[in-house]
Amino acid sequence: MRGVDGSVAPRSSLPLQLLLWLDGHVTLLLSGIVMALLVVKPFFLPYPRGRPEAEFILAACHPAVQSVRIWLGTAGNKQERPSLLAGFLWLTAWPALVTCFFWRLQLFGLRLECGAALLALVLTGLETVGGIAAALSCCDRVSDLVHVVAAPGRGRAVRVCEPAVDLPVRRRRVLACAVRVAVLPGRVAASCAVVGSLALFAVFL
Repeated sequence: MRGVDGSVAPRSSLPLQLLLWLDGHVTLLLSGIVMALLVVKPFFLPYPRGRPEAEFILAACHPAVQSVRIWLGTAGNKQERPSLLAGFLWLTAWPALVTCFFWRLQLFGLRLECGAALLALVLTGLETVGGIAAALSCCDRVSDLVHVVAAPGRGRAVRVCEPAVDLPVRRRRVLACAVRVAVLPGRVAASCAVVGSLALFAVFL
C-alpha cells in the first residue's frame, strides 16, 4: 500500500506482534504449571501407569514447538513474508490441540491448569485471525493466501506447467489458477492427515 507521497506503508500488524509476545509467556506459564503439578498429582490421584510421564513429555515439548511457531509468525509479520506466515498458520494446529487437551481432556485437571490452557487457546484463536489478516495484507488476492498456505511451492509448479509458447496474460492467469486448483486437494489432504494424527495423539495420550 502506497501513501500520498508515494512511499510504501508498512503492512505488518502490531496487534499480532503483541499477541505473539504474550503467547510466548503464557506458553511457558502453562507448561511450567502442568509439569510442576504432574510431579505432585500422581502421589494423590489414581493415575494409570505411564499417563503422568506421557503428559509431562507433551508439556515439555509444547514450548519447543511454540517457539518455532512464534518465530515464524514474528518474522513473517515483521518482514511481511506470506511464506513464513503460512508456516505459522500450519503450526497453529499444534497449540490448538495441545491446549484443548490440557483444558478438557486431561485425566485430572485442576482449575489453575485449565484456566491457563483456556487462556492459551484464546490467544491461539486470536493469533490465527491476526495471522490471516497479516498474510492477506501481504497478498494481492485471497486466492494467493490460500495457495501460499495450501501449496508453498506454487511458483515452481506454475513455471513448470506453463507452456513454452507465448500466451495472452489472461490465459496465463487462467492456467495458473488451474494449476493451483490441481495442487490444492493434495495439500489439503496432507494437512488433514497431520491434524488428524495430532488429534489422535491428543485423545489417546
